[in-house]
Amino acid sequence: MPAGARLATAILLFAALMGVVSTARAYVLVYDKGFSGYETGSGGSTYISVAPAEQIVQTWNQWGFPDVQLGETIDTSASGIIILGCTQLDKGDVDKLYEYVESGGRLVLDLHCPGTADNLAFKLGILRAEQPYTGTIIQEMNLPYITVKGYPIDRPIVRRGTPFNSRYVKMIYVGPTFTQSGTALSSTFVTPNGEPVAFFGQVGKGYVYITGCLLCSNQLLMANILDWLEDGRVDFPSFYVYRRVYPETKLVGKPFYDEITIEIPPDARETMSVSADYVYNEPGICRLTPTLKTNTGFDQTGTEKLLFEYDPERPMQCSLGPFIVRINWQSPNGPTYREFTVPGPYVQVISPPLSIPPNYTPYILGAILAVLAAATPFALRWKKKKEIKRLVKRLDGIEYGMEDLRRKFMTRAITEDIYKQLLQKYIAEAEEIKAKLREMGVDPHEVLKKRKESVKSVPAKPR
Repeated sequence: MPAGARLATAILLFAALMGVVSTARAYVLVYDKGFSGYETGSGGSTYISVAPAEQIVQTWNQWGFPDVQLGETIDTSASGIIILGCTQLDKGDVDKLYEYVESGGRLVLDLHCPGTADNLAFKLGILRAEQPYTGTIIQEMNLPYITVKGYPIDRPIVRRGTPFNSRYVKMIYVGPTFTQSGTALSSTFVTPNGEPVAFFGQVGKGYVYITGCLLCSNQLLMANILDWLEDGRVDFPSFYVYRRVYPETKLVGKPFYDEITIEIPPDARETMSVSADYVYNEPGICRLTPTLKTNTGFDQTGTEKLLFEYDPERPMQCSLGPFIVRINWQSPNGPTYREFTVPGPYVQVISPPLSIPPNYTPYILGAILAVLAAATPFALRWKKKKEIKRLVKRLDGIEYGMEDLRRKFMTRAITEDIYKQLLQKYIAEAEEIKAKLREMGVDPHEVLKKRKESVKSVPAKPR
């Protein structure tokens, strides 16, 4: 072929490829093979009713995510993939999804229903806990595709570029809890008892978000997850929030202050609005009611200042309430609404220092040292006894776990692969604990035997 013809052919081929690239469109795949919605619970403390996948995706499209599409085959060219809970994965799907993540894909895995998806989760480092969380139920939520009541997750998370961005924006979770078997993913949401229920992290070149009830996420959290799946980041306009608490030393009977400053850059003031709420009455934060001393509103420079005063009446160590910032702005997809949270800083309020005459100081210090010297041997023995008790209790729990694991395997509640891997993990942990007990001068077999005999000797409670 002449050189000119080869050049013309190359130009045409390049133009054709560019045409393919220019018309190709990244999209988020919602894998829904075998998914027809589901309902769990029957009017009790937890309840979920989920609509078919078409209604779920239609709602997300209406939220401003037109590139979210349904599919019954796994397309690894998708910018992100969502596996809905209670879909029908097979082994080929599991392998394909794992390769997709390792090659750089973004995956959201919903483990609401036990099944083959558990095998994928296990490969990613996550397994189900033996018992679900059974805490107090305090909230309900209704979205166009789900009705749910359960308990809120409250974990401070403010990580830009991930699916998670707040604490007191409620995410309702009613599925089983999960434990972490590997080191690839870290817990991002936990129950009030500290049990992890959602994980996020890097696997290979890609990233994974795993939870037990994805559709239980509130609208704002779900929007952030969809946003992240599109291009690997959560898009917020530029603005600034500063928070400082002063004075550094906080004393009982003396006020201290919490100052929040919000700044909107000049080029965003016409297309963006910001509002804020100060949360102080949620569980787990300081039992203090703030008094609003100053609220300037946004001035001509795009700056707003809020100043709150606290008057502590007793010593305490706790975190102040979070500050929720709500943003409205014009994005390429139209009007967009997001929230994020400035977490509450940790504070320590102490009693005013006692005034001790200088001539008494040596006697007081001598008395303190004498008490410490007398208490040290007792404290060491108590600490060793407590550690032995903890190790024995854990060893007992591992034996029970292995028995339960065998029952699950015999009843086909788990696959053989997971059974073998978990059994190996249990055995390794048990041997490690036994070695520690021997180092402490304790025969693990004897102490387990005594523990079981003491349990049998406890009389049963009358019915």
